[in-house]
Amino acid sequence: MKVVKVVGSDDRPFIYVPREVREALGLRRGDYVSMRVEGGRLIVEKVRL
Repeated sequence: MKVVKVVGSDDRPFIYVPREVREALGLRRGDYVSMRVEGGRLIVEKVRL
């Protein structure tokens, strides 16, 4: 488990995806992801275009 902090300005917050998660999903700069909440958990999936 990794704990991350929401950062950025008030009008544009960012959540940084930890390296271990990026590597596990095969994410690279410019890739798209979908994000949703299920049962109080954030689900992140790589979008294949």
